[in-house]
Amino acid sequence: DTTQVKVKVGSLAPIPVTTILESNSDFTVVYTALPNGVISSAGNQNITVSIYGPSESRAGTFRIYVKPVPVPTLSSIFPVKGLSSEQTAVRVFVKHMDPVTATATTTATIRAPNGVLTAAVTVSNVPQQVTCKDIYCDLHQFDLILPTNPDGALFGGVATIT
Repeated sequence: DTTQVKVKVGSLAPIPVTTILESNSDFTVVYTALPNGVISSAGNQNITVSIYGPSESRAGTFRIYVKPVPVPTLSSIFPVKGLSSEQTAVRVFVKHMDPVTATATTTATIRAPNGVLTAAVTVSNVPQQVTCKDIYCDLHQFDLILPTNPDGALFGGVATIT
């Protein structure tokens, strides 16, 4: 009975487990899905699992380490250069973006070498791992259409996309 097994994270109130995977007189294996935000910071976390039986109750405390949330990282970009006199299609892959933030990101800007804001960039965002709901496995593809350089075709150099 899942109502007799509860999981307590830190100082939060205990919650019932989602499923009892296996149980016998020696051990019980449980699964629970914690609500988002229950573990909100990196570092050591205490988790207590309690079993409330008709004749006796048992509990065990475990310490887990929660890894810090990784920062978004550029995975790849292609092509890495183009002519400033032509529109250029660029495909960018970014790892470790928060799925909510990534899907909300719809615009980007480009700055020419002289620092002048040139134009808005058209962005389409395609999540690459549909089953991933976690920042650790998240990979997003951004297709950008970079406009021609309004500073002129003769003004080449490195541009920054933000």
